[in-house]
Amino acid sequence: MTVTDEHANLRGTLHGGMTATIIDEISTFAFNSYQIQMTNEPPKFGSASVEMSISFMGPVRVGDTILIEAWAEKVGKNLAFLSVNIFNKNKDNQLVATGKHTKFILSKSQL
Repeated sequence: MTVTDEHANLRGTLHGGMTATIIDEISTFAFNSYQIQMTNEPPKFGSASVEMSISFMGPVRVGDTILIEAWAEKVGKNLAFLSVNIFNKNKDNQLVATGKHTKFILSKSQL
């Protein structure tokens, strides 16, 4: 993803709120991908955020491209533990943010 003015704060760097949104959305994609991988079917369960933490380790400027990786650390009966790393491609793939996201797994009756 290339960072544009819409993603930036007044200093011209990736806004912390946008970073949080990226971590929220992409970790949810990782959870859904995990469900597909385990069942070979579309996701059957929704989820709701329980906790999210972010470590900001470096700035990303407007025009820089970020690379995002996400995975499910552990998915249990009620909780999913997810992780996201964000790298700045323009700075030799420097790690600029990490996120941990815990989600409560919703059954169909809770959706």
